[in-house]
Amino acid sequence: MYTDTVRKLFIWATVIIAIAGIAIGIFIGYLLMSPAEGFYYVVEWTWLSTGAMIGVWILYSPVVIAFHGLHKIIQILDNIRKNTEKE
Repeated sequence: MYTDTVRKLFIWATVIIAIAGIAIGIFIGYLLMSPAEGFYYVVEWTWLSTGAMIGVWILYSPVVIAFHGLHKIIQILDNIRKNTEKE
């Protein structure tokens, strides 16, 4: 019961954070982009993809930790509830 809700929240948080992380990463990539004319496109896509990965990592790491802790707490509460129902 609880684990399905947490799983759905985790999936939605993943989607939202991935989109937000890519947007922030593109912004970071534009800030870091070199103005070199010869390698403009190579440098642009390298910095944009690197920035997107950094943005996703920065936003996603705390959420993974929080949802993992929340999942463990819900598992403990479920075990307590199942043990009290048996008695």
